[in-house]
Amino acid sequence: MSLGGEIGLALPFIEKYEPRRLGLMVISESEVQNPEKLPQSEQYALNELQAEPNVERTNIPLCDVAGLSRYAADFCRSSAADAITALAIGSKTHALALGIAAFSQPRMEVICRIPKKYTMLDVESNGSVVGFEIEDRFEPNAYLT
Repeated sequence: MSLGGEIGLALPFIEKYEPRRLGLMVISESEVQNPEKLPQSEQYALNELQAEPNVERTNIPLCDVAGLSRYAADFCRSSAADAITALAIGSKTHALALGIAAFSQPRMEVICRIPKKYTMLDVESNGSVVGFEIEDRFEPNAYLT
């Protein structure tokens, strides 16, 4: 699961899927790294999440799409499960990384949250601007005979 700043909203997803093993990919520049800066409810949710015995936490930079893709693919390969569910709850860049990893891992499915409303969090810019260009090379006519 990629995790951004809305930890409390991630807990229902985890409870729904009841994972035997949970790889928690946290943005290394996020407020989660300084829990005392989080609202009290988010601190509680983070403590509850990290207290689970099956949680493996990894900090990944916000813009490290390649690194997160590698981590997710390795996590998938190390699992004996028939299906691995990747929950894209964090940033758009981390969701992109999970999507890329899923292309190389046939047992991986990616679930994204479509928020009805966001919790307002004051997040300072780090000054970096990153752009990604995705080229869709799917040619449907190639599958017709």
